[in-house]
Amino acid sequence: MIGIMKRWTVFLLLTALIAGAFASWEDFNQFLSLEKLQVRADDPVAEALFWQNLEPDMVRFWPLFLLHREDLRQRLEVEAPLSVTIERKALLSFTVEIKPLLPWLIFRWQERDFYLSREGSIWKKDHPLNTRLAKIQPPSSPPVVLADTFPSPERNLEEGEMVSKSVFPVETLAGWIDSLSATEWFSQMEKLVVTRREGQF
Repeated sequence: MIGIMKRWTVFLLLTALIAGAFASWEDFNQFLSLEKLQVRADDPVAEALFWQNLEPDMVRFWPLFLLHREDLRQRLEVEAPLSVTIERKALLSFTVEIKPLLPWLIFRWQERDFYLSREGSIWKKDHPLNTRLAKIQPPSSPPVVLADTFPSPERNLEEGEMVSKSVFPVETLAGWIDSLSATEWFSQMEKLVVTRREGQF
């Protein structure tokens, strides 16, 4: 029994010694750090938001960035009207591309206005970043006014979320709006009022 305890003690001491030496070597060489993280963002506000959400340990240890990059992307896209793409270019190199979402339509529901992008993302018109991100401008098309009998155009949001996917099918909306925009009188319209009967549009 004593012999087994001694062997375990020696094993644990050797393990601790090797782990300590490895940690010291890594701290000196920092070979687990990201080699290159290129951020492509036309808007400085969007880039600043990325760096604010990036945890220092994800830069210091590239395996953490690899494991949590999707969480980072999703967090940015639900907090701000942004499209974020993160691609791995090499073992220790990643490229991040950030673009503001472009408002395509304005939904008006129960006296509240929402921006809708062609990708199907929807967010409130009074989102604080709408006035700070340069490319976010009100669309030229007339607002789509939804009757109160419709549900909210945005999905249920969790705490801290401000952008979601629209509850309405974007493909159907796109076909409808594109058909209307081809008419001569579309540009003269002040608003489009949408109602439904028996559960249908």
